[in-house]
Amino acid sequence: MTALKYAHEIKSANPGCYVSDVYIDMHAFGKGHEDFYNRTSEAKTLFLMYEKNDKPVIRQADE
Repeated sequence: MTALKYAHEIKSANPGCYVSDVYIDMHAFGKGHEDFYNRTSEAKTLFLMYEKNDKPVIRQADE
């Protein structure tokens, strides 16, 4: 849930920025948390799930 809050704050402060959230398991328990996840997703936050034993490789984009 903390990652969702940070992603939402970043997108609210700078709507044109690119935000991605890389995670193993996303939980959004509690009243309103699933709606918050959906709103964050609709704000163009990219959620990338990966398997525990298959960690992603993150590289800097070529300019």
